[in-house]
Amino acid sequence: MAERMFMKSPWDGLGKECKGTKKLDEVLAITNLNFTAQKQPMFLADGTEVKSKVANVRSDNGAIIGIVSPNYSIIQNREAFEFLDGLVDNGMEFVRGGATTDGASGWILGKLEGYKLFEEDITPYLMFRNSFDGSSGVKVSVCMLRQICENGLTLRIPHNDFSWNIRHTKNAVNKFDEVKKTLINVGKYQSAFIEEMDVLAQTKLTSISDFTNFLLPNPMGAEVSARTLANLAEQRLAIEVLYNTKVDIMKYQMTAYGAYLALTDYLSHATPQRVTKGWEEKRMFNITDGHQLVDRAQEYFASIR
Repeated sequence: MAERMFMKSPWDGLGKECKGTKKLDEVLAITNLNFTAQKQPMFLADGTEVKSKVANVRSDNGAIIGIVSPNYSIIQNREAFEFLDGLVDNGMEFVRGGATTDGASGWILGKLEGYKLFEEDITPYLMFRNSFDGSSGVKVSVCMLRQICENGLTLRIPHNDFSWNIRHTKNAVNKFDEVKKTLINVGKYQSAFIEEMDVLAQTKLTSISDFTNFLLPNPMGAEVSARTLANLAEQRLAIEVLYNTKVDIMKYQMTAYGAYLALTDYLSHATPQRVTKGWEEKRMFNITDGHQLVDRAQEYFASIR
């Protein structure tokens, strides 16, 4: 079955482990993010320079890691993540880190002290990202990990950002400000997240199939393939099975919180129906950046409150 489940966190086995590491420079070395990038001009086969684009190239091995505008400002990984040392001083622990597409983007995962939610252990994780291909700036995302089942919990909550960009500067005072901003944002989001989970736990759910049909509706039109319909039905069934049979979720049955747990468990652990290169990293970033199916779930929960 395509949706076979593996009970591990969404980032287990990805990148390089750096638990116990105390300094950013050590993390950059372990995760192979301690390279620099530089701009180089691009030329056509006939030798004509392409004025509208430049290549961002790794200085250590010459790999092209981005095609960008000449106005693009490179932020080296060391500069992008420099404020993480200040977060470690305030209780964050480094967990893992790695690079995607030969280093076109890099990521570092840290975690903060956990807390209890409905007598269950929840651990806040922070995902830090930088890129050289224009796909993102320096970015921070918060993801709550429910320890009992290792699934990532991310939810968009109005006026409480779980993801934000870091303004790059070489000013040390501003780096202190970024540490302070990150800790404040995480604290505010964590409080809002707990309140939102309490609301979901008190919101009655009368039909799990109504929920999954809303999440994954059959497309309209006569040209929809039988395979597409079968894939959607398989995904809906996988979420419903988790809701109805998984012990740590069953105690929240008949609530929106139970449906949310079944969905996030599925998103955190299922193997996609079509396995492509880098699918595990894509799954991880879908969770830490906010998954579109979780956004859909919020629409449904709002409609039944």
